[in-house]
Amino acid sequence: MTIFFSDWSSLLRIVVISVIGYVGLVVFLRISGPRTLSKMNSFDFVITIALGSTFAGGILQKAISLADVLLAFIMLIGLQYVVTAIASRNKKFNDAIKASPVVVFEDGRYIEENLRDAHVTKDEVDSAVRAAGFSELEFVKFVILETNGNLVAVKK
Repeated sequence: MTIFFSDWSSLLRIVVISVIGYVGLVVFLRISGPRTLSKMNSFDFVITIALGSTFAGGILQKAISLADVLLAFIMLIGLQYVVTAIASRNKKFNDAIKASPVVVFEDGRYIEENLRDAHVTKDEVDSAVRAAGFSELEFVKFVILETNGNLVAVKK
């Protein structure tokens, strides 16, 4: 029954593409520099999902060759490199592709509109304040939702 086993060549193909694809992905990521693997914002998250999907498709779909997978890796990582290079030199472009930090708490009060727009709860803000080592909100000047999704408490 093919649901449990089809043939040895199919399994060998998965092993070969997995190993070579993995090595290729690691090499390409190392060549592209640390920015590709930095703390993720939404833009980085999309690239990461695309790389994973490409890798999985190449491993499991017989119609996709190893060369197809490696070229897709090069294209995705190359595009990210180009986009981040442009974003680092052009503020308008950077603002268009990336979110801005949002202040969700300031000087003893929650900023309700920003909490609502960012889908952040007061409990999450309070948790971030405690995680930053503050026992009370009165010691905090700001809590900012960073572009990577982290809440950061800033001391008064």
